[in-house]
Amino acid sequence: MTETSFGSREIELLVAVFDHAIREHPLPWRVDPDWVLGEWVYNVTASDNAYIAKLRDKISASGLISIAERRKEEIDRKATYINDHIVDVG
Repeated sequence: MTETSFGSREIELLVAVFDHAIREHPLPWRVDPDWVLGEWVYNVTASDNAYIAKLRDKISASGLISIAERRKEEIDRKATYINDHIVDVG
């Protein structure tokens, strides 16, 4: 994997894109191998058959799915907390 140096703003933007993919393309996601230009690549595909990412190795593709599952749990936990603490002032 290539090392990159991202600042906090870039990371915030990447998280926003990732969260959007999780909201718009439901889990579970899967790894689909594909033969492209003489080499294997691994597509991460959502349950609605949308392509999320194309990666060079199966470990990275599986890792992305693992991160998405953990992030989805975090998003759901935050939504539950907010819903449980809404105060009706009307």
